[in-house]
Amino acid sequence: MTREELSEKVDRFINDYQGKTKGYPTDSSYSGECLSIVKLYIDGVFGITAPPSGSNSAYGYWANFPNPLSTIFNKIPNTLTNTPKKGDVPIWNTSVGGGFGHIDIFISGDVNAFTGFDQNWNGRQAHLQSHDYTNIVGWLEPKLEESVIIDDNVITDKTKLEIGERDGINFGTMEFGAVKSTLFDQARDVKNLAESVKTLTDKTTDLEKSVSTLEESRGKLEEEIKTLKKSIISNEPPQTNSLSKLFFRLYKTFEK
Repeated sequence: MTREELSEKVDRFINDYQGKTKGYPTDSSYSGECLSIVKLYIDGVFGITAPPSGSNSAYGYWANFPNPLSTIFNKIPNTLTNTPKKGDVPIWNTSVGGGFGHIDIFISGDVNAFTGFDQNWNGRQAHLQSHDYTNIVGWLEPKLEESVIIDDNVITDKTKLEIGERDGINFGTMEFGAVKSTLFDQARDVKNLAESVKTLTDKTTDLEKSVSTLEESRGKLEEEIKTLKKSIISNEPPQTNSLSKLFFRLYKTFEK
């Protein structure tokens, strides 16, 4: 999940629960408590079952940092210069909340003050609440993926390209990914066509060799026929030991 995606989920979470009094794991359990709304946030947004604090207090989420919180959060101590980000979880020490501390969800702010989404601070219902950083020990920062910043000048697969029309074919507007896919398909078709042409060329070469061999044989046979004709006319056998000589002997045999 990126910071941008988390921001959208935080907005939906606020929209779903603002003005409601929530408990965890059900509304009949710890209804209206600050930790209940945060547990509901952890469960709904990060997809894990929010653990008990280990001390029955909001501060326990900082002091004990119970598993599996460490799989989705880092602990960030409060200083004079750092500031939580939207979706982080600020935690107060035991000087507030009757010794139990306090916890909420950071929405917006700076180093001086911020707005959180709270229960059990000026009301049991979930609501947006202004705070300063007094008694805040730190916050839980979600472990998020780095956001990919896309330069407007960088072409991605979703970049739309105006291809236009040529030779009566109108491609119109296509995404770059679709253009790449089309080019790859055409390259594959050209490769297959080239292989087919090579196969046909090889077969044609073999056929030409066979035709050449037949032409050569025909030429030899024609020479043999000429020789045989001369021998029959002259009534003398061919002088060479050839096929015409054999035919001449057969001819003489049948003549008798």
